[in-house]
Amino acid sequence: MNARFAGSAKKQRKAAVPINSVQLLGRLTAEPTIRYTQQQVPVASFTLAVPRNKQKEQDAVTDFFNIIAWRQKAEFAENYLKKGQRIAVSGELQNRSYEKDGVRHWITEIIAENIDFADGKDGH
Repeated sequence: MNARFAGSAKKQRKAAVPINSVQLLGRLTAEPTIRYTQQQVPVASFTLAVPRNKQKEQDAVTDFFNIIAWRQKAEFAENYLKKGQRIAVSGELQNRSYEKDGVRHWITEIIAENIDFADGKDGH
């Protein structure tokens, strides 16, 4: 292979690094629920309502994303997050499946890496 093209192939391999990153800004639809694994690791789950960017109000569509938070982030969610609160979540997508009545169901969730308050001091 020509040396000129060999360097180009290396750049292409480096550029092919997978990226799984999500950033959302929305409102909690309900209080987070918390559970504990058999090893007593806290896991919180909550749903974030995120409006899509639309030009006209009548075109407004809201997406609902299931968020999973583990360990300290789960405890933070349980102690500080409230229904209707605006928060920012960054994390990664995760797919999982389960079988019910012989039918496989797929779920896509966001595994939270960071959870931040997005409301001002007055809650808006």
